[in-house]
Amino acid sequence: MAHSDLLLHEIERFGGKQHNISGISDVTVEAVVLSFYLNSLLFTILLVFFEVLRRWLPTIYNGALYHKDPGTQEPKLDTSFNLHGLFGWWIDVWKVPWHRVLQCCGLDAYMYLRYIRLCGRLTMVSAFWGTIVLGTVYYTADGGEKGWYVFTMKNIPGDDSGDDDDGNDDRVKSDGRRLWVPVVFCYLMTLYTFYLVKEEYKHYVELRMEWLAKG
Repeated sequence: MAHSDLLLHEIERFGGKQHNISGISDVTVEAVVLSFYLNSLLFTILLVFFEVLRRWLPTIYNGALYHKDPGTQEPKLDTSFNLHGLFGWWIDVWKVPWHRVLQCCGLDAYMYLRYIRLCGRLTMVSAFWGTIVLGTVYYTADGGEKGWYVFTMKNIPGDDSGDDDDGNDDRVKSDGRRLWVPVVFCYLMTLYTFYLVKEEYKHYVELRMEWLAKG
């Protein structure tokens, strides 16, 4: 008897009636595309709001020029930002070197931006290699899954030693060797994460000691 049938039998025996239990439904391609369109629309709306509000409320979005004394303002960046063109500031912001960010924004904001960059590097590296390595390993397995589940660990067959209701042998040949791939991948990504965090900590300690030395 399969595990799902055994579970239903136990529920019926203890509950006194049969419950309507269905398996996990897969996510359709249409649902994924719709989610992508909705999130893209929301992203665009937020960007347009930012472009409009930074012109209407410059005292909030560029408050340092309005609320600080000229003698206490941070040094200006080398690039001349395109504050009037639509999204023209993207390229200028991207061109600002890290040492100028530290000089103009301070250590706290500088490390926060580096933390965002750290998260981006971890996400892009794990997504890229995870799609190529893990996606290939899961997809080429013979687990009989359909839809998006062919790209997950669920598609790796296990060893089901039971018989089905009609007495036929429903055992599936185990392919457990494939499970070593995500295990090794997890360890490698963990080591890569430790390496990046260690480098950021070393960089922070150097900057912090330099700041303390200069008073």
